[in-house]
Amino acid sequence: MKEFIFPIENDWMYARHSVILPDQPTVLCIHGLGDSGLSFQELATQLCLHGMNVVIPDLLGYGRSSAAKDYSFDAHIARLWNLVDHLGLPQIVLVGHSMGGDIATRMCKELTERVTNFINIEGNLTEFGDWRVKRTHFGAEMGPIWGWVNHVG
Repeated sequence: MKEFIFPIENDWMYARHSVILPDQPTVLCIHGLGDSGLSFQELATQLCLHGMNVVIPDLLGYGRSSAAKDYSFDAHIARLWNLVDHLGLPQIVLVGHSMGGDIATRMCKELTERVTNFINIEGNLTEFGDWRVKRTHFGAEMGPIWGWVNHVG
């Protein structure tokens, strides 16, 4: 894997990538909260052995990348698309873990024509997160019961 620093305005993103072969699919791996691209090291080895290109950045504020003023998903997504453009990748396969899965889900929504496949490992599929969705369903189920309890009590 090659290592490089990608400048982004006053910040910089550290990334690792394989040799980028034009006729092979490129997998962009996005790590989770409190992690770095190193969490994908074993996966990257396997993907390269199967003839795929691999790009693994450290999101700003994580790993070897610089700190940032903006850690919003929108900011992370903009930086990742800038990285993809910088590498000249017309299409990518997205793999995201945890928070990286959340970011990758939103990337799929923004530029669907550039994402050929998507793997979400423990990321949320809604903007509300798993906990709120479960509580919403619980509340909907319990609503009639609490109405009855209040009426009787």
